[in-house]
Amino acid sequence: MNQSKGITEEETEGTLFWRKPSDVSPDLWRDALSLREAFSRHAEGSLSEDEFRPLRLRRGAYEQRQDGVIMVRVKAPLGRLTALQLQRLGTLSEKFGDGHVHLTTRQAIELHFVTFSRCPELVAELARVDLTTREACGNAVRNVVGCPLAGVCPQEIVDVTPYGQGIARYFHRHPLNDSLPRKVKIALSGCSRDCALAAISDIGIVAAPTSDGSPRFKLRVGGGLGSTPEISHPLADGVNEDRLLATCEAVLQVLHEHGERKNRQRARLKFLVRRLGMETVESLIDEQASSIPSSGTDAWPDDPEPEPAEPYDACSGYEFIDRIPHIDAWIRANARAQKQKGYYALTIRIPRGNLTAAECRFLSALAEEHGNGTLRIDLHQNLVIPWVHSSRLTRFYTALNLAGLGGPAGLPDVTSCPGARTCRLAITRTADMAVELSKALESAGADTAAARAAVKVSGCPNGCSQHRLAAIGFQGAAATVAGRRAPVYQLFVGGATGEDTRIAQPVARVPAHRVPAVALRLIEIYQANRNEDEELETFLGRADSDWLAAHITDLTVMEVKPGEESNFFRDHGSDEPFSVQTGQGECAS
Repeated sequence: MNQSKGITEEETEGTLFWRKPSDVSPDLWRDALSLREAFSRHAEGSLSEDEFRPLRLRRGAYEQRQDGVIMVRVKAPLGRLTALQLQRLGTLSEKFGDGHVHLTTRQAIELHFVTFSRCPELVAELARVDLTTREACGNAVRNVVGCPLAGVCPQEIVDVTPYGQGIARYFHRHPLNDSLPRKVKIALSGCSRDCALAAISDIGIVAAPTSDGSPRFKLRVGGGLGSTPEISHPLADGVNEDRLLATCEAVLQVLHEHGERKNRQRARLKFLVRRLGMETVESLIDEQASSIPSSGTDAWPDDPEPEPAEPYDACSGYEFIDRIPHIDAWIRANARAQKQKGYYALTIRIPRGNLTAAECRFLSALAEEHGNGTLRIDLHQNLVIPWVHSSRLTRFYTALNLAGLGGPAGLPDVTSCPGARTCRLAITRTADMAVELSKALESAGADTAAARAAVKVSGCPNGCSQHRLAAIGFQGAAATVAGRRAPVYQLFVGGATGEDTRIAQPVARVPAHRVPAVALRLIEIYQANRNEDEELETFLGRADSDWLAAHITDLTVMEVKPGEESNFFRDHGSDEPFSVQTGQGECAS
């Protein structure tokens, strides 16, 4: 684990800061130095905006809607972080940003409100703990995602950890990242339940069972969400580990040679599949792959997990378990037994994916004290701490609850993008909407089946919260009512992930301030009409959209009712009259 020291304000102002520490990767340090040079040249006018912008984006720096500040995205392959890295991210969020660390649905990290000119310093600080922003944005192979329980899940066919790490390492700084027409997202799942969402990725890799237990993978290509979502298409029923890198590289080569370059909105791999047909795309991939050599076993890193904390004595803490409110419900909802006997992977729900710096430091200490000093970001903006022994569960939960992170068990987990608070493309303030949704669901309560369902809120069609995969999904929009602009949300229902990934279908538009009531109404409809043991997402997936719309018409009618005058034309979290203030975003840059 990298234990390099932090730096002082005085050091950042002088040359001492830019001397490479002995224990920092030369490549990461060169990235920081090259970014510093690019920012300097851009500031002095020798690097044009057209030249600077793609370079900045490939280094993970997005413009926000506020002038003078940027969002910096940090990669975490497979969502893996050490306790030191999370601790340092919290500290850096205070030093360079607004004091918050945002976890994304693609297992990356974002720091918002970073002063534009200080971005190179931040990248250098991240390098000191082996973190990089390179290719976290832009037209490149993005953060490689994987099952958050890889290596500890009892149901996995293959531990995809070394394969995900190998793929991330191979495509990091790959020459194609400088010339792809659009971004490429790669996901790896260890079994058919597809916890990493290979079904909606540009390249999806799912472990397949074999008679001799040797690693073998099914590949899928051309998936994606956005305004025209697409489930990925089967590419190969079986690829051995020695051909996995070659096949992935062949997919990139085909996108590079045949992808759309004039209309960037239609340059993702899914559009190439739609234009040429999957049969032709598969033929092109096979042709490219035939000229790429197989990889050896050294392509897959052998990086064993750190040793977990020692178990307590069997009786430690258990004599007090009946005095701790809600612990049983929390453990049922958040503890997954590992395949390693006696150990659990514990999910800590992070509302809206936002952590304060103090929470980062606390969770880092918790992972070191009770786990093995590692954490994992899942695909729902939460954190997973693995390797917690059963004898430590009581003390773990007690500490978590005292820190205010225990959260209510048995309620739907609301996921949201940052929304119009920072994003130029967002129409509505989705993070504030998520707060209101969570409050409504908590106050009303929800049965166990509904609690397992996904509720997701996005501020625009790009769908960073993945609302088109939710049982109940909302997409920010605007409408004109009585001659005034009002915030509204498009309601989608019936999405699902796993072996039967399903895209949610549109039902109706909802005035923003009625969204929590609509979510509660849908749960009531489900409770009154479900089959025995039927999950909410299954019920909403089979329910007729017109029938559902008819049951919520009193909530979706676009007119101001008595008592709504003060809320109808204001977005959640804002005291100002609503107006659409979107700008040119950089998602398609």
